[in-house]
Amino acid sequence: MSILSICIPTYNRAKLLDLCIGSFINEAIKYNIDICISDNNSKDKTFEIVNKYKQFYKNIFYKKQKETISIDHNMLEVLKLAKTEYALWLGDDDLLKSKAIFNILKLLNQKPDLLVLKISQKQVLKQIYSDPFSFFYDYGMIGIGASMHFSSLIVKVNEIIDNKNIYRFYGTYHLYAGGIFDYLLKKYETYKKILVLSTQDVYIELGTG
Repeated sequence: MSILSICIPTYNRAKLLDLCIGSFINEAIKYNIDICISDNNSKDKTFEIVNKYKQFYKNIFYKKQKETISIDHNMLEVLKLAKTEYALWLGDDDLLKSKAIFNILKLLNQKPDLLVLKISQKQVLKQIYSDPFSFFYDYGMIGIGASMHFSSLIVKVNEIIDNKNIYRFYGTYHLYAGGIFDYLLKKYETYKKILVLSTQDVYIELGTG
């Protein structure tokens, strides 16, 4: 059994989800990687896309929410599907590079508390912005090679879902970051070593969906 799951929260983006899974499915099969998908009550063909891959790969775990929940809530729900020590949160419009899983598994042998993957995005900054939020959103995505975008982060599953205080981050769109900082702070306060690894090579191409 692998120590890594790939966890994808998704909502009404069946075509993008198809491309996302297709970018790494062969390598996932090779290394027996679990793929967890939490469908936020999509109305499109998300189930059909997932079922297409389940026909030839059994390690796909799919849950459709009975009603549409918040993005933060769905990110926590998909992590609950993981049975492994580590999980990569992956956006449904993002693509894993070739051999990314192979290299990630090698890094996880060092048992890091957090693994940050370098990411890239094709989008470029606009020249004119109508509001500051749009600028900082774009800059945060492409201005930093390895940012706190959730798709760049591999976390210890239990350390996030066992955090009883994580629900206070609902509605912030940054539940993942809050949960990680809570966990690292707890280790720091108990004088335990914190190992954070980051990659130099780009492992993920961030989507623009």
